[in-house]
Amino acid sequence: MEGEAERCTAHGMDDYLTKPMRMAELGLMLERWLPQPSPY
Repeated sequence: MEGEAERCTAHGMDDYLTKPMRMAELGLMLERWLPQPSPY
């Protein structure tokens, strides 16, 4: 739906995925938002 991502982020969502979701997109989104493990 046109404008849906903008509405969601305007209401506080960090990001937005559309259907049909692709696994590569999900992977990139998870890498972006999940905490990274410490190398120590």
